[in-house]
Amino acid sequence: PDRDAARALLSSFAAERTFDFGEDPGAANVVKLCGNYMIGASIQVIAEALALAEANDIDRDQLVDMLASTIFDCAIFNGAKRQSVECKKKHFSSYRKALRLALA
Repeated sequence: PDRDAARALLSSFAAERTFDFGEDPGAANVVKLCGNYMIGASIQVIAEALALAEANDIDRDQLVDMLASTIFDCAIFNGAKRQSVECKKKHFSSYRKALRLALA
């Protein structure tokens, strides 16, 4: 019953979906850490791919635009697309900082 009430409350906040990972409240922390780890790994992949592209004279903005609008059309890569346009090279050093924080 408490879970049903919580689910109804979360739905009222416009949560698209809710997920039940069992009785242990700590499970939610583990799920969150898993998501953070995947975000951090994605950030690292983006930084490495763009370094490879730049080392081979490929326009990083064009590459990010292509990837974020085709096979990687998702929040993480679209965020990289927006920030790539705004910040150029120094941005990916902030990605590495974010990676360290996500994995801390």
